[in-house]
Amino acid sequence: MSLLGIFVLGEVARAEGPEASAPLQFGRVYAENKAAVIRVKARPDGPWATGVLVGAGGEVVFSAPRGPAGVPAGLSSEGQDLAGELLGYDRSLALGVARFPSLAGAVRPVQVAGASGLTKDRWVVTIRYNAKGLLEPFAGVVEAAGRGQGPAKIMVPGQPGSPILSKDGELLGLVQDVGERSTRALPLERFVPFLKAVVLGAH
Repeated sequence: MSLLGIFVLGEVARAEGPEASAPLQFGRVYAENKAAVIRVKARPDGPWATGVLVGAGGEVVFSAPRGPAGVPAGLSSEGQDLAGELLGYDRSLALGVARFPSLAGAVRPVQVAGASGLTKDRWVVTIRYNAKGLLEPFAGVVEAAGRGQGPAKIMVPGQPGSPILSKDGELLGLVQDVGERSTRALPLERFVPFLKAVVLGAH
């Protein structure tokens, strides 16, 4: 699996003020990763949620507040129907992982960062589906890094399950929920153990 060896977390230095960025970088991040943002229906009677392709075998991590039921259905950014297989669910994270074999080899997974990256003042990019079912990107900065088990806060719109990417296109976290003034984010290190266990078959 492509995930083996890239889930190595370390410490990164806090930036002194917002890091340098360029709009062209964000456009490139969106163009290179939009195909990996998948809509997932975890329950037949439930709404579409947002997920992101993280494994070369078609593994997608997605938001599932109510928990999955039955066989997950997927819809690619190009409107392709996807048949999935549920691999695991973590209630405390409200995340599920499903494998969509038709994505394997057809879509490039996002690159998972090698270290925790939701540090204060860092520029990030989110990708979400709008009300018309079309993808749209946003860029902004991390307002506050998560402390302990608490969520980080980013000044960027999103929806639960939206990937949070660095300006280099690496996955730093997932949107947990959206508040009135900021978006709460689940940092990479909070869900990496779950992904490793499910995707790499550690249990």
